[in-house]
Amino acid sequence: MDNQALPLPDVAEALGIKYTRVRQLVADHKLVTFRDDRGILKVPAGCLIEEEGRMRPLPDLRGTVLTLLDAGFSEDEAYAWLTSTHPALGEVPLELLRSGAHKRVNRQARAEAF
Repeated sequence: MDNQALPLPDVAEALGIKYTRVRQLVADHKLVTFRDDRGILKVPAGCLIEEEGRMRPLPDLRGTVLTLLDAGFSEDEAYAWLTSTHPALGEVPLELLRSGAHKRVNRQARAEAF
């Protein structure tokens, strides 16, 4: 996964959807966001995958985000948890989700609640 991040209008273009639909994906926790140094809301490129020639949100991301929020994380804390190397996992959780290891990531996310 690269370190790129896309502003929301670029996410809309990549997904082939309207900007308002991207805002809904963010509200539904199907995408995570952060504000860059200039205050622009962005989505890490790793939250998007290409399947059958089309870009779409990473399918397992929402479940992990909701697990973290249920554990008491703020949205900013959930973003940081997903995009930083996690000591117990030894890797970046978002990269693990992209590789299909969602059960491992979600197990660790649930453990964070206790």
